[in-house]
Amino acid sequence: MGPHALDVIPRVLINAFDTIAQVVLIMVGFLLGERLGVEELRKTGRATLFISNTAVATTCFAVALAQWIIGTSIKIAVLLGCIAAATAPAASVDVVVESGNQGKFGKRLLAIVALDDVWALLLFSLGLSLVLAMTNRLTLVRPYCLLLRKS
Repeated sequence: MGPHALDVIPRVLINAFDTIAQVVLIMVGFLLGERLGVEELRKTGRATLFISNTAVATTCFAVALAQWIIGTSIKIAVLLGCIAAATAPAASVDVVVESGNQGKFGKRLLAIVALDDVWALLLFSLGLSLVLAMTNRLTLVRPYCLLLRKS
């Protein structure tokens, strides 16, 4: 559709795609934030936190381990595992809205999806700090990385 194929989409729109994508992600974040309130977290807090934490940790660990097993350096494996934990909330929101499932399951799913990206962001920050410490660029957390560092 773009200039490399049929050249149907004007260059002005192609150049604006990054901005449009950021605005759409912000809108999805607001939609999720609207559905995830303090009262909702009080009702389903433990289960929601457990499921979202388990999903993020399992994904990160599985991807990092698989990458390390196939020979990727531990630094890259850690970063790829942290990146893999992030999800696309727009698809889940669309499914819940289109299905009309605004009951307990739908609300819990939206809460899990909203928290999932928060945990993924925190996990990536931690993973990046570990990788920087392993490369001697961040000395503050270096003692925690001695086991992961290759000789």
